[in-house]
Amino acid sequence: MGPGIIRPLRLGAARALAASAMVAALCPGAASAQSVESARTVATVMTPASMAKTADMNFGRIAPKGSPGGTVVLNPAGSGSCTSSANLIRTGTCQPATFVVYGRHNWLVRIRELNNGVITLLGPNGATMLVNTLTISVDNLTPVSGGGSPAGNLGRYRIIDPSGMATFRIGGTLTVGTNQEPGVYTGVLNVQVNYN
Repeated sequence: MGPGIIRPLRLGAARALAASAMVAALCPGAASAQSVESARTVATVMTPASMAKTADMNFGRIAPKGSPGGTVVLNPAGSGSCTSSANLIRTGTCQPATFVVYGRHNWLVRIRELNNGVITLLGPNGATMLVNTLTISVDNLTPVSGGGSPAGNLGRYRIIDPSGMATFRIGGTLTVGTNQEPGVYTGVLNVQVNYN
């Protein structure tokens, strides 16, 4: 074929080309596939002079090596640590009860537990264990004097963080009895924060 000469397409070739274009239009490629997902979105607005629990107290899993029973001491400092007496095996989570206070820089807070110093844990078949000798560890709070010593007082503090937020953690001593009934034991620690 010489330059400048256009040869007409044969009818069969024209139909094949049109059919290919139609198939391409009806079957889009993988690049145009779509997938849609959803995510729950949550926000909580706290008022000044409020408090929120961020973690429950947990002594982990405990197994007696024999009798008599023993104790597990949960130290609330940092992320918490547990020490068990020699006749107990303790594994798993060791977590102090953790709370955040929302106030203002330099506000005074008094922290009290409302369990009269003892948390009763209820287990299977009415069995119980006790947590006592409650202790506290704080972040962004500094101790101050004054205010008396009402029952359950865990201290009076000044919020030292400019944000007005502070954290405190509570631990204690769990007593495991001789022949303690196996199972899960739960109880409630009630805490009050007074801002003054």
